[in-house]
Amino acid sequence: MVADSLIKEIKGNYLEIGATLPTERELCDRFGASRPTIREALRIMEFKGYLRQASNKRPVAEKPTIQKILKYTAENLKEILDDTESQAYLEQMRQFIEVGALRTVIESSSEVNLARIHKALVECHHAIGDQKTFAEADVAFHRAIVKVVDNPIMLNLHDMFIRNLLFSRPPVSNQKEHDTMVYQEHKSIYEAILRKDAEAAMAVMNQHLHRSYKIRLQVPSVE
Repeated sequence: MVADSLIKEIKGNYLEIGATLPTERELCDRFGASRPTIREALRIMEFKGYLRQASNKRPVAEKPTIQKILKYTAENLKEILDDTESQAYLEQMRQFIEVGALRTVIESSSEVNLARIHKALVECHHAIGDQKTFAEADVAFHRAIVKVVDNPIMLNLHDMFIRNLLFSRPPVSNQKEHDTMVYQEHKSIYEAILRKDAEAAMAVMNQHLHRSYKIRLQVPSVE
């Protein structure tokens, strides 16, 4: 009730964006509630994107954005799942998003979109053997594909999670060999896009991302 009331005030501009909220004591008096109740209401508001906790200051009224909602959702997922499990699920989610995105890329991709994908592919080739640089190029290639769909939720999910997934992968024994394999798969995807062969592009992408998903679930060997 407290959270809903304050959210209505923010929506109605009675409490302006950027304005500090009343003190906990003032909110307790206003709503006839205890401090734990008020703090829980503020937590709910933050989760919904209507509040920002400022360090050493009172909370500030905010407007929800896709990024904020996804950020708080991700933080709560980490509370429920352990890191390995959550990353494996994210890899699986990524697989569904990117494989599906390829059909849109092939059906409605512009020359600008194709140029963006090709640029990322070239950067992958130049970065082979350099772990950090290749990972950046890898992110750019997949992001260029997702961007074509023009879905802000999908793109924000990609920006928030995929970079972390790629940079938290286990090290490989032969970086150059690994990067070359990934690049060749990227190249096959791009060539299938140019041929407008959706089935071939989706098949390679599915294989490409399924390998990443399986790596997350590998059981460590006992030495």
